Amino acid sequence: MPSESFFKIEKQESILDKMENQLILARKLQNVYDNRPDPRDFIGAMADNPKSVEKYTEESIKKDEDYVSSTRNKIDEQNSSNGLYDLERKEGGFALSEMLQAMVVDQLNKGWLDEFKAVMTSDFDDLKVGADAVLKHTTGQYLAASFDFTITHQEKNIYNKLSTVWERNVESGSIPTIKYFEDPDTHEKREISAPKFIIGASRQDVEEMAKCYIENKEDALKDHKFQYMIIEQMYEQLVSVRDYYDHHQDDPRLEYSRRQYGKVYDTVQRIRDKFQREGKINNVDFYEYSKESPALATMRNFKIAKESH
Repeated sequence: MPSESFFKIEKQESILDKMENQLILARKLQNVYDNRPDPRDFIGAMADNPKSVEKYTEESIKKDEDYVSSTRNKIDEQNSSNGLYDLERKEGGFALSEMLQAMVVDQLNKGWLDEFKAVMTSDFDDLKVGADAVLKHTTGQYLAASFDFTITHQEKNIYNKLSTVWERNVESGSIPTIKYFEDPDTHEKREISAPKFIIGASRQDVEEMAKCYIENKEDALKDHKFQYMIIEQMYEQLVSVRDYYDHHQDDPRLEYSRRQYGKVYDTVQRIRDKFQREGKINNVDFYEYSKESPALATMRNFKIAKESH
C-alpha cells in the first residue's frame, strides 16, 4: 500500500478538477459503462415465460424509455428551479457519486470482497428503483444487493434515504425488482429481486481511488478500506432489518422479504467475520477510518432509533 502522504488530498484542490483527469478516469472505466444493461437488448427476452414476455416487448420497452426521458426532464426542472443542481455540482456530490459507482463496480469485478461480481443498472432501474448497481454472489446464488451510492457529509440526507428504504421495502415486505438485469456470467437477461442498501462514501474515498486510476496505480486499491466499509454499512442496515422481522414473525406479508434479507445477512455476517479474523476491520487503522464516515454513524443511529420503537 502507498504511504499516508500518497493519499493526502488538499482540501482546496481536487485531482478531479482538471478535465484531462476526468477524461483519463472515464477511459479507464469505459468497460463498466459498456456492460451496463441496454433495455433495447432485452426486446424479446423471456419469450418462453408467459408471465414475463409482455414486459419485454418493443412497446413496453419504449414506454420505459419514455419514463426515463420524462423523469429526467422533471428532475432537471425541479433542481434548476430550487438551485439544487448547481449546489450539488458545486459541492461535487453528484459528479463524485457517478465516479464512485463506476470505480466500485470495477473494483468488485477485480477482487474486492472476493465473492461478488457487480454490474451497473440501466437508466430505467436507476430512476425507478433508485438502485445504481447490482451484486451477484459467485456461488451462483443471488443474494443480490442493490446499492444506492451517496456521497454527502449531510447526515440528514443519508437518514432520509434509509427511512425511504425502510418504509417502502422493509415494513411493507416489498423487495425491489430490477427489470433489466443481465447475468455477468451466463449473460441471461431477466428481472431479479434485490434488497436495497444505502452505501455512503466520503469525498476523500473517491479522490483516493480516482488518484490511483489516473496515475496508473490501481494495484494500490486491492486492500483499500472502502471495500470493508461497504460490508460494515450493509451489516448495520441488516441488523436493523433482522431485529424488525424478529419482532414481526407472525406477519405473513413479510415472509418473502424476511427470507431474502436473511440470505444476505448470512453472507454479509460470514464475510464480516472473515475480515475480523484477518484483522481487516478490527484494528486501530480501520477504527480511525470509520470514525470519518458520516454514513456509517448515521446507520448506527438509525439502528438505535428503530430499536427504541
